[in-house]
Amino acid sequence: MILKLFRESHNIFRISLMNIPENRISVRDIKSIINRDTSPWRHLKSVLIHIEQGSFSFEEMIGLQHDGLEAGVRVECGTLKRRRQPFFEEDHFFSDGDATTKSSSSSTIEKIH
Repeated sequence: MILKLFRESHNIFRISLMNIPENRISVRDIKSIINRDTSPWRHLKSVLIHIEQGSFSFEEMIGLQHDGLEAGVRVECGTLKRRRQPFFEEDHFFSDGDATTKSSSSSTIEKIH
């Protein structure tokens, strides 16, 4: 995984991942990035994960968001819009069921239609 190249850069606070067949990342890998005990990035505040539709189940996405909530890391997970790729984390993109799921350290997990 390319993120291994950045393990010595301890001041990373935002990560954006694109989970496509050519660059597959597992739920377990993402959990290790979010987890304060296993992540080399102690200042991490936000993880944005662009996935292909169906590559993660809705339950896996909610699980990642819950893990992020516990670690104080905002986790957004969903599929890219067909019009263009998102440029920043507040950019809206769709998760399964045409909804965006979000979590943050200061709010609960919500499903927006």
